[in-house]
Amino acid sequence: MSLGAQNEMDAKRPMLTVEHIEKATGFDGEMDEDQIQLALGCDQEIYLTSNFIFPGFYSAIDLIYANGILQSGSLMLQCETEIVLDVGFEVTLGAELDAYIDVCIP
Repeated sequence: MSLGAQNEMDAKRPMLTVEHIEKATGFDGEMDEDQIQLALGCDQEIYLTSNFIFPGFYSAIDLIYANGILQSGSLMLQCETEIVLDVGFEVTLGAELDAYIDVCIP
């Protein structure tokens, strides 16, 4: 899915408020930003440790760790805190990697 198509889908999605999230999760107290993101579907951490990494969009709050091979396609990593591309991580000719430190998008 292209980023333009994703933005178009996001524009059609109703805006959720903290009250909606608290009602849906049964939480009846103050929620901090991390709790809200987890309720919306943001992972705390993502580990891409298989031999081959599937192309796509991965977004997390604290950590994205990768040590596999992206053989084809486009891989977008977005994390609020840290992205680790460890020994063994590789992007082969023709594949594409974008990595950003930014807020988690579920």
